Amino acid sequence: MSYPMKMAGAFFTAFLFTAFILPRLSRLAKRIGLLDIPNVRKVHNEPKPLVGGLGMMMAVSLSSLIFIPLDDLRGYFAGMILLVITGFLDDFRELDHKWKFAAQIGASLLAVFLSNAQLHTFGDLLGFGDIHLGVFSIPVTVFCMVGVINAFNMIDGLDGLAGLVAFVGFATFGLLSAFSGNYSLLLLSLAMMGSILGFLRYNWFPSTLFMGDAGSMALGYSLAFFSIALTQKGGAAVPPVAPLMILAVPITDAVIVMTKRMLRGRNPFIADTNHLHHNILFLGYSKKTAVESVGLLVIILSGIAAFGTMTSMRETILFGIFVFYLICHGLFTFTVKKAAFWQEDGEARPPLIRALMPHWFRNLDPETGLLNEKAITENLEAELEISKRDGDLSFVLLEHPDFSGKECGGAKIRIHNLLRGIIRKTDIVGLYKDWIALILPE
Repeated sequence: MSYPMKMAGAFFTAFLFTAFILPRLSRLAKRIGLLDIPNVRKVHNEPKPLVGGLGMMMAVSLSSLIFIPLDDLRGYFAGMILLVITGFLDDFRELDHKWKFAAQIGASLLAVFLSNAQLHTFGDLLGFGDIHLGVFSIPVTVFCMVGVINAFNMIDGLDGLAGLVAFVGFATFGLLSAFSGNYSLLLLSLAMMGSILGFLRYNWFPSTLFMGDAGSMALGYSLAFFSIALTQKGGAAVPPVAPLMILAVPITDAVIVMTKRMLRGRNPFIADTNHLHHNILFLGYSKKTAVESVGLLVIILSGIAAFGTMTSMRETILFGIFVFYLICHGLFTFTVKKAAFWQEDGEARPPLIRALMPHWFRNLDPETGLLNEKAITENLEAELEISKRDGDLSFVLLEHPDFSGKECGGAKIRIHNLLRGIIRKTDIVGLYKDWIALILPE
């Protein structure tokens, strides 16, 4: 079979299989309870199946068995299977973090010893010659792979976001694979792109399913594997700094967010709402705009990486661009005021600091206005505790999709009265279609 036929086959087999299998896996997930339940940190409103990762990796495996030589990829696939199983168990029953880290380390070691995916050098980042790792090669490799896995997992926070970032990443790695003559990785990148495109058919706005940890860990691991496999072989045409640029957004986001947590005396691994996409939302932009903004940023940085590689740009220049982006990202995260005026249909909306999720009101009856007061109270108290600890919350918007139209006016007033009883010093600012605005006391 000719290479163009293999390329087309790898892509379309993965795409069609993913598009075919995901609806069926979704129905199964609903029966067995493999669902992402909304909570105070998440921005979706209803439970959704966590099967995207399973479907994508099944599709990639099938495509690879048909079209891709597996001699140098056995360790990679063994690690991927380990992470998919671990991610599935975590999605289903929420594993302790130590088990996930153990699986990530195990998968990285499988890639190191069975696929020779090992970091030997960081390249000439500072202009003083290549930075060789020597005896630290294996531990640094494992540390970097586990870091990328978790960084990618952290960015999976909005419909289509992780899929878009991964698609751009694999597209760029595919281009660099062709440039360096590594056709096995080119075919694998095409299979990845096909599976992600099939997944995005169901994960784009409005999403009907999520990839889950099975998907985010496997994709992060795959991106880390490509980063090493393309840059560490003898005479590699791709400098090590190129993958750093391609993955700059998830890597810098993870580093900055974890740094911010530690500076506040918090566990760096406890999730919060300080990621780049959250900060864009806090400025009042829509979820779709946030995803498109992050995606555009990834495209620009990946384009610079590809252009720099193919034009033999000095590694110090590419690294300088990465450092510049890191500084800009950090300044934005640490200085952004979580307040801005939101314009929608010409209507000025109040500052959006934090959205308290609609599922809190899932028991609302639009006719009677009856609410689950206990659930609302508990979530408000949790939110207030976070704001007191972080010192960055003075304004809250409560969202509910049923708050639209005059027929819900009475229900909204009853909610106002209930909230006044819960937070007696809260000022109710006003009604904004599907929003209730509150000002909290200092």
